[in-house]
Amino acid sequence: PQKRHKAIHDALVKQPEVFSDRPPMGTYVKYEGVVMAPYGDGWKRLRRLGLTALRQFGMGKRSLEGRITEEARALCHVIAKTDGNATNISLFLSNAVSNVICSMSFGERFDYNDAEFLTLMELISKMVG
Repeated sequence: PQKRHKAIHDALVKQPEVFSDRPPMGTYVKYEGVVMAPYGDGWKRLRRLGLTALRQFGMGKRSLEGRITEEARALCHVIAKTDGNATNISLFLSNAVSNVICSMSFGERFDYNDAEFLTLMELISKMVG
């Protein structure tokens, strides 16, 4: 067990650049973004840019906690409306995450049935999917 631990430690801590890359996604990915971009200088620049932008919008500050709490309440309310019926909540979760980002970016959140919000979600889905 000790040797396996040392091998894992050596691989992941001492040589992270060798083991940090993502698997190739093929030609069906339109834009890799930060999540699926190959590890390297480009990935590091994108990550740094994203973190800087998120910090300017309040990430890591108490103000963001209130926005997340507000959205969690809205999410619970939407899920409660399903009356315990089997429901795929992945769209609800995507909407909740997007609403937190919208509240940081635009200063307001959208109702999950709002036509403008649904259009925005559809465009984002087409852009990344």
